[in-house]
Amino acid sequence: MKILITGFPKSGTTWLCRTLDCLLKNKYKIFKQISHNIKRIYASKYHTVIFSYLNNPLYATKFEVPNHDKCIILYRDFKDILVSCYFQQKYRESTKYGGTLSEFIDFDYGGIKSIINFYKAIEEQGKDKEYLYYEKMEESIRSLSVFDKTKLDECLELNSFDNMRNQEIANYSNAKITGSDLVELCPKDINNIDSYKTRNGKVGDYINYLSQENIEKIDSIASNYDQ
Repeated sequence: MKILITGFPKSGTTWLCRTLDCLLKNKYKIFKQISHNIKRIYASKYHTVIFSYLNNPLYATKFEVPNHDKCIILYRDFKDILVSCYFQQKYRESTKYGGTLSEFIDFDYGGIKSIINFYKAIEEQGKDKEYLYYEKMEESIRSLSVFDKTKLDECLELNSFDNMRNQEIANYSNAKITGSDLVELCPKDINNIDSYKTRNGKVGDYINYLSQENIEKIDSIASNYDQ
């Protein structure tokens, strides 16, 4: 069986993949961070699991859904995704977005329309869909039908936000890691929290960054999207 896992960048994908690494390490061969588009490949005798960004919406506007038999889709509040993508594009990507957060709402690579179009693409083309939600990740993972979750509590604790933050800080001092674009956990600037992969991790934190006008604009655009 071919299983596709996907979610918009900054929807909790690193947290999810590191948790799956822990859950699947004894039964799957794991290939990590293959490219900006392919975050993981898990291979076993019975299943091939691929985590794909569908051509990566931080770099592209057309989305490609790989062939699959089942797909698992990770969702997060679109406003939280957008704010997190803004900091990703501003401080972590080589292109270094130069506009304001308000302007980023309309940006082609991480703005609200790109988020909507990404999820529309997978909803329209995805087969035998199951869902995960950032806001209730533990409950969502437990509901999946395809993976053994006997060690889930252990894996979630291992990849708690604090543990991932500590790993990110430790990675910064590793000369072989610092500066590599494909390393999951490493800040671009150790003194700038907004350049961290583990920047915040809070649910609903968009309220601290978006004006009421911004929120109403995003909600208006997203209102035409029916999950």
